[in-house]
Amino acid sequence: MDIPNSMSVLYDLLPLALRMSEARLTGRYNFTNPGTISHGQVLKMYQSKIDPSFWWEHFTEEEQAAVLKAPRSNNELDTSKLQDAADTLGVPLPGIVPAFEACFDRMAAGLREQGCLPPPAMKPDKEAMDAAILAARAGTADEMVAAA
Repeated sequence: MDIPNSMSVLYDLLPLALRMSEARLTGRYNFTNPGTISHGQVLKMYQSKIDPSFWWEHFTEEEQAAVLKAPRSNNELDTSKLQDAADTLGVPLPGIVPAFEACFDRMAAGLREQGCLPPPAMKPDKEAMDAAILAARAGTADEMVAAA
């Protein structure tokens, strides 16, 4: 499943929370970055900016339902009240897509600085990934470790 949802990048939201607290702004706020993003978009950004060898496969709705104890909701929260507070306080509140892009840029810079950024020439071992996915669907951690 690759369904867009509201998400939060705390790097952007925590400074706003502190300023709101100082200004004594109270009430109910949907504390997410504006807009939506799907898990697939996040994973593609990660693959593009951090690890080109990263590989994934989306769950089907049936596979997801089999592993969750309760149904998952997918939604876009209204952030207009939070955006108004950010504007009033002069605190930037980036949309979720640019927030994730900046997050992965910071992550890549830190990994590069530490010499830990994966080399761009690496290719995913699809056979090992397929075996790990099959083991995950079978449901035991031991099988997942053995397959990897």
